[in-house]
Amino acid sequence: MGRVAGKIALVTGATGGIGEAIARTLAREGASVTITDLDNERCRRVAEDIGADWLRQDVTQEHEWNDIVHAI
Repeated sequence: MGRVAGKIALVTGATGGIGEAIARTLAREGASVTITDLDNERCRRVAEDIGADWLRQDVTQEHEWNDIVHAI
């Protein structure tokens, strides 16, 4: 079992760079991962690749945070 097996993780900005690397590591270590980003297509591809859920999110919009948390 991975170090975060059974945990729920939300990774914003997960379509590249550090965010994507974090999402991949958490998924590999057993977390249930949801990734978010503004780029729907890239977000969908990363999510499919790592077995995660994905949602579109603009982190600068406060009202979207409640929607994301409730969806997870």
